[in-house]
Amino acid sequence: MKYFNQTRLLIAFSFFLFPFFLKAQMLEVQDATAPPLTPEALIKNIFLGEGIEVVDVQFDGNPQQVGFFNHGEDEIGLERGIIMTTGRASSAGNDFGADGTGSDFASTDLGGNLQDPDLTSIATSSVNDAVRFTITFRPAADTLRFRYVFASEEYPEWACNTFNDVFGFFISGPGLSGPYQNGGENIALVPGTNQAVSINNVHPQNGAMCPPSFEQFYHDNNLMPTQPVYDGFLDVFTAQAVVVPCEEYTIKLTIADIGDHIFDSGVFLEAKSFGTGRLEVQATTASVDGSIAEGCADGQLTFKLEFPPESDFPIDYQIIGTATNGVDYATIPTDLFIPAGDTSVSILLSAFDDSIVEGMETIGIDVQKDVCTRDTIWVFIRENELLAPQLPPDTTICATDTMSLDGSVPIDLPPPLTFIMDNELPMNDAFGNTPGVTSSQLVVGGVQPPILGPNVIQSVCINIDHRFVDDLDIFLISPDGQFLELTTDNGANCDDYINTCFTPDATVPITFWTGNNCGPGESPPFTGEFQPEGTWSDLWDGGDHPTNGTWELLLIDDSQGFAGTLLNWSITFEPVYKVFYRWTPTTNISCIDCPNPLITPDTTTTYVVTAYDTYGCEVTDSITVDVYDQLPPPTVTCGNVGLNEISFEWTEVPGSTGYQVNVNGQGWESPNGALTHTIQNLLPNDTITFEVVGLTNCPGETGTVTCWTPDCNPPVAVVDNITHVDCGQGNLGTVSVSASGGSGSGYVYTLGTESNATGFFDNVPAGTHTIIVEDSFGCATSVTAEVTQPNALTLSGVVIQEVSCTDGTDGILTVSVSGGTGPFSFNWDNAAFDSLYTNVSPGNHSVIVSDAEGCMDTLDISLDNPPAMDVHVTSEPVTCFGLNDGRGILTPSGGQGPYTYVWDAAAGNQTDSVAVNLSAGSYFATITDSKGCEATALVAVGQPPKLTLDGQSTDVSCFGAQNGSASVSASGGTPGYTYLWNNSETSPTLANLNGGTYSVTISDGNGCMVDTTFQILEPDSMVITFQSFPAQCFGENSGELIAFVSGGTSLNGYDLSWGNGTVGKDTLATIPAGTYCLTATDDNGCVATACADVAQPTELTLTT
Repeated sequence: MKYFNQTRLLIAFSFFLFPFFLKAQMLEVQDATAPPLTPEALIKNIFLGEGIEVVDVQFDGNPQQVGFFNHGEDEIGLERGIIMTTGRASSAGNDFGADGTGSDFASTDLGGNLQDPDLTSIATSSVNDAVRFTITFRPAADTLRFRYVFASEEYPEWACNTFNDVFGFFISGPGLSGPYQNGGENIALVPGTNQAVSINNVHPQNGAMCPPSFEQFYHDNNLMPTQPVYDGFLDVFTAQAVVVPCEEYTIKLTIADIGDHIFDSGVFLEAKSFGTGRLEVQATTASVDGSIAEGCADGQLTFKLEFPPESDFPIDYQIIGTATNGVDYATIPTDLFIPAGDTSVSILLSAFDDSIVEGMETIGIDVQKDVCTRDTIWVFIRENELLAPQLPPDTTICATDTMSLDGSVPIDLPPPLTFIMDNELPMNDAFGNTPGVTSSQLVVGGVQPPILGPNVIQSVCINIDHRFVDDLDIFLISPDGQFLELTTDNGANCDDYINTCFTPDATVPITFWTGNNCGPGESPPFTGEFQPEGTWSDLWDGGDHPTNGTWELLLIDDSQGFAGTLLNWSITFEPVYKVFYRWTPTTNISCIDCPNPLITPDTTTTYVVTAYDTYGCEVTDSITVDVYDQLPPPTVTCGNVGLNEISFEWTEVPGSTGYQVNVNGQGWESPNGALTHTIQNLLPNDTITFEVVGLTNCPGETGTVTCWTPDCNPPVAVVDNITHVDCGQGNLGTVSVSASGGSGSGYVYTLGTESNATGFFDNVPAGTHTIIVEDSFGCATSVTAEVTQPNALTLSGVVIQEVSCTDGTDGILTVSVSGGTGPFSFNWDNAAFDSLYTNVSPGNHSVIVSDAEGCMDTLDISLDNPPAMDVHVTSEPVTCFGLNDGRGILTPSGGQGPYTYVWDAAAGNQTDSVAVNLSAGSYFATITDSKGCEATALVAVGQPPKLTLDGQSTDVSCFGAQNGSASVSASGGTPGYTYLWNNSETSPTLANLNGGTYSVTISDGNGCMVDTTFQILEPDSMVITFQSFPAQCFGENSGELIAFVSGGTSLNGYDLSWGNGTVGKDTLATIPAGTYCLTATDDNGCVATACADVAQPTELTLTT
């Protein structure tokens, strides 16, 4: 065995060295480690088919070994279902599951030790990594069937070996008497045989000593780039068993590794295939609520079997209800049967229009669906309440007109019912390998029909803010626990689901997008309507599941790193009653399926609207719209064109009763001439687009022309005079301008915001100015004028030297002069008259500067008084009493850094701002700044009180009692005490102690320590011994028993109590033969009990 394990591992390693390429994976697998994919849900929601009542489901094994698979038709012949494996169901990194390819290697040991007696009985070696479903159920018919595919990494090289991975479907119950537990039979058999499906029973040629066995069922996938991961797999097989309907059966579905924990195997079980089949009865109607209306669309009643019968199958049914067969509806025969070789029979449900208002009527089909179940299928007959639309009378319109038609039927329609959860919900991120699960619930009520089925749900819409949507698995769970896979692991590294709706009528699958990467903040194109990944019928297959109740949106974040937010979600249900519209013809109409389209016919047209409702009832109405002929366009030209006007002219249109014009798109109006229209007050170079139409009953076609006025001849402007600004006189400049020529008479002069007809402007500031001159036709020119003034005198103060120390007089000031006209004169505080001001004290100082033009400026300069030097003193106390690890800390402010420090001799004349290694006490320091200013400080260094402890102990009361104790309390030092005993305990008190030595170390908040030791004493074990003296004769009270007690604690002796009621004595005298027990109690209440026998001689008998 050891040899084989080593060899197999070497081969496994060689697989990873083999070069391979992966195609885009199609088979998807999700393990059952998080809701809604729990092991029990795999059976009830996925595997379970028709004709089965599940009583109980039990799972044994690791949930990572089972899961849901999808899109497997091309790979293994089963589209979807559940998988059971001896390793991982789905891949996680390099631990490959069934969704890997043949070039990958699935060999995961999940550490399971489940054993099953039936697997053991068919195994060739030890059973490992087993997983098992145990399903207790009642069948509705006599044959249980389901389809499956077996696959293994053992293929092909480990065929004919003890490494014979096996699985089994062991069913037990009435009528079965197989060799397995509870008379069970294994129905996982090679087709046409009674051999169990296993590696050794079905395989290809594997060397000379291992000929092929049922090789026709085998598919090789070794080192292939195709799914699944297993190196070989078998055809789709069908497991079946003959059962007694309505009786209780148990089936075990189990698989295991044999002889080792590597080379995984798996079995795929088809979704919805676990069943017996039954007579299915379905009433199909055009409506959502299962009703038909009188004189409207027919329904259909269908009886269907899963498998064709060998002979005609009579249907056991009765027709009941308030409606009369053959009177209110077309006759339904009472003797229907399913012909041999066929699987179904159908008959139309047609309600007669009897023009009698009868209210709701019912048709009931009371049918025996199987041996266990009789059911009634109800169909309701309604009145035809659809009223005809009322289109307007026939009419005539212009060819360019748009007309609105309203074909709405006069019926109030119920809206779709939408339920919204719009409270933002933070989503739980994954933690390590544990997915983050978030649940949002929505209560639905008042929806019809009350039972889920096709055409009940209109849409499920979600809005999610998430940085990496590929991390998300999203499920919809119905009130009855059925679930629908909406989307799993789509969208790569992109952001968000925004207005993403899943609808039954969508044509685009949510898996359509195959992009790999998105930029920051970029979302995949998931806005719109999409098909979910799962099948809508998963919500209603397998029974009558309620529409109303609590719906749940389950979000699973399977990768750590990005947390998201569920912004909102909604579920919308189709209304019970709807009206639809259909219009003909389909040209020149805005929509053909709405009640109120817009029409634009270009010729006479008859429009027909057909309104039809949920029940297939139809009504129609029509309208004929004639179209007037349209006049041709006039020929329009530019007539007289002047500098400020244009006259437009056009030819007469035969048949026209008048005209309308449109200037530059400003609206239609009547012209101001018969065949002309003049526009005045134009500007030079104006462009005009002109339209004209002839009128009869309708506007004709449009004639168009574009014309423009000529460009203008601007005037000539000159600057006649400028008066400049003097020193200190403000805005007192003037400018005078004149003009000549241009396109018209009269001029307007504009400088800034001022306009006049003279060209003279006063109060003009210094600078360059533009004067605009415009003539009476709007033609304009411009000229510039520059008004000057002396340079402004600008002063800035300069502090050459600050005052050194507080209230000193060694400051030096000066002033920097720009502008003005030199030379300059200075006056400082009326005390100094040079540009340099020396021996200045702190405070505000004023200087007046005059230039050669007599312009003056004054400046105030502030000379700061340096703050007095201050020293902030702090200290760090000695950590433990008597040590010298204290510190004194000086923090100077004010003055002028850098600073120097000198501590006193007690501090060792240290020269840093921080003195270290100080004992408790007071220390003096001197601080000097860079200007020589000094300050002194006194620093006090403290220390905590001495750390001490107080302790007490209690000895063990009785031998082996474990009730000794020891406790300590600390004082002094620095609070924050910790305790460490020699037995690693950390509390101040030890209880339940044995006898022995216990030491403790107490540390305070600064790490100072003190310790002590306790000796806990334990008394010796109490021992009772006896000296026994037998009775002298048989049956005499002449025996004696003496007890000796030792050990325990007995300063005052022992309390003695004999079983015969004697107390306080250690000797029993004159007693008969027998067994006597003594209980001794010491001073601490410790108790010992022992028994001894008093013998006697055998009875003396006389034989004659």
